Amino acid sequence: MAQYMARQPIDHELRAGHRNKLFESATVKSIDGELAAHVLDISCSGAMMAMRYPPPVSARVIVICRSIECVASVAWVSGSRCGLRFQRPMEEARLSAFIASLR
Repeated sequence: MAQYMARQPIDHELRAGHRNKLFESATVKSIDGELAAHVLDISCSGAMMAMRYPPPVSARVIVICRSIECVASVAWVSGSRCGLRFQRPMEEARLSAFIASLR
């Protein structure tokens, strides 16, 4: 079966931020329900997620991971991974506190 891959144009300035690699359980809520997921990396502007059936490109979702809850849209999908672009960039201090809480 061919792997599905779709991408929207990328704003390289948004992607320029530091990505924090991790493997943390999360929930992704979409119009189709809740999906169990893992955050693979996170930055102030978005996150890379892994889940069994990622939502389609452009889908609006809510990501919940511990103390973080963000509205996002799916920027790309490749197999079981997808990239999410947060509707509003997360403040650096909030992201740093979240990362510190995982250690």
